Amino acid sequence: MRRWFLILLVFSGVRVAAAATATVEFGAVDIGAAQVRYLNASTLNIDAATLTSATIENDDGDHWFSFAGTGCDGATSCTFVPAIDLSGPAKVIPFRCSPPINATGTRIARVVLRGTPADPTAVPLLVCAANSGQLEFTPSDGILDFGGLDLALVMHTAMSTVTVKNIGMAPISISASSVTGPDVARFVVGAIPLGPIAPGATVPIAVTYTPIAERPLADPDAAQINLTLTGPVSDSAIAIQLRGHGISRHASLVSVGEVPETFVKPGGAAPKIPVTIANTGEAVLGLSLPTITNPSVWRSRTPIRSTSPAARRTRSSSSSIRKRPAPRRRRCSPSTRAIRRIRRSPRP
Repeated sequence: MRRWFLILLVFSGVRVAAAATATVEFGAVDIGAAQVRYLNASTLNIDAATLTSATIENDDGDHWFSFAGTGCDGATSCTFVPAIDLSGPAKVIPFRCSPPINATGTRIARVVLRGTPADPTAVPLLVCAANSGQLEFTPSDGILDFGGLDLALVMHTAMSTVTVKNIGMAPISISASSVTGPDVARFVVGAIPLGPIAPGATVPIAVTYTPIAERPLADPDAAQINLTLTGPVSDSAIAIQLRGHGISRHASLVSVGEVPETFVKPGGAAPKIPVTIANTGEAVLGLSLPTITNPSVWRSRTPIRSTSPAARRTRSSSSSIRKRPAPRRRRCSPSTRAIRRIRRSPRP
């Protein structure tokens, strides 16, 4: 006869402490704006039965994160009044992410919870990315410098382009534009389209410069393009500088060497007299077809070179002039004249 035994196993309900870590994802939040997300405290499997307070840590000094809602709105530490009872229906804690106007990248902070009968071991995380537009200029410094333009050229007009690119993650809109400055008449700026610039998009701005007068390098013609921006951007107004100056050339006699005493018909021993001419302008100075007066005495020995612009202002062109004294009537010594007179006397 078979006998069956029934063994009943009875398990008592024991709560196992599991340090689960929840993450509150805010996603991309526009700089200067705010988003609120909620932490479901009831799903953390924390040791405490009641939450009494919480603190946001690792948020650096500009505090992207804060508590939201009544009682602790805008604070980084909160004492819950009344305490949050986790035994009842689901409980949530609201948090806010507010990236400042100059924020970039992604911020991660943690929430330290406290409760009874023991502090929870769970450490929830707050993750938020700053969403903004960011402009990049070409030229990179935002200064379009045309340099020096030679006024002697028939066409002394230069053309170039300023490129504005949105390298950020959010669209930026150009709401207004203008061109101002003391020499705005020298610059012609093409049409600037108003409206949004999508991430990765570029806006080319054509600029033409025509100088009308010589200007020093330290005091060029100047103007600027002004752009008014709207959207998540750190600067709502930007200026692109425009520069350029007209240049010319100026010959200046620097020095003429001393002329020493010279023998008659010295041949290869004729002295060379250096003549130095400097270019005090910024355009290239070309010297050609030199004219020398009294060519029977003076002549040029070395070719005259073109001088470079005086942006260096120390360069000069030197040329040597050789003295070739004119021949004079030959005179005899007294003894020679006597001999000649003797030879010319008639014989007795």
